[in-house]
Amino acid sequence: MQGKDIQTYNFNYSHDGDSYEVAFSVDAENIQSSCTCGYSSPSHLCTHRYYILAGRTSRLLPDQMASQIKLLKRLAMSPGGRELTRYAKSRFKDRETCRRCNSSRIIDTRKSMFGGLIRLFLNKNRRYFCLNCRWSW
Repeated sequence: MQGKDIQTYNFNYSHDGDSYEVAFSVDAENIQSSCTCGYSSPSHLCTHRYYILAGRTSRLLPDQMASQIKLLKRLAMSPGGRELTRYAKSRFKDRETCRRCNSSRIIDTRKSMFGGLIRLFLNKNRRYFCLNCRWSW
């Protein structure tokens, strides 16, 4: 990646005891990224990179949120960056994580038959149920 105005953004993504180093290098025309998870695909990024590009913050350190905002503003200046963030947001659309243990093993009690069975034993205003910690909200 060659250019005058290269910005590098580094993040620590932590989830369920695992921690990954995610880095983005952005200039006017190119976007490069890397992650320590080892996922490689010529057409897609890993979930950790999409998570950061989607603007999600619960698995990042609090002091990295400002850096994430700067990255997203920088990507919004180019058509390729806008397309990438739009795709990342669509990957995480309507995905809920547990508010207690941050797990993604969530059941929407209003959308599945098993969820309807669970809802019989919960308060009526509880919509989500976590399969890991058995908490509902």
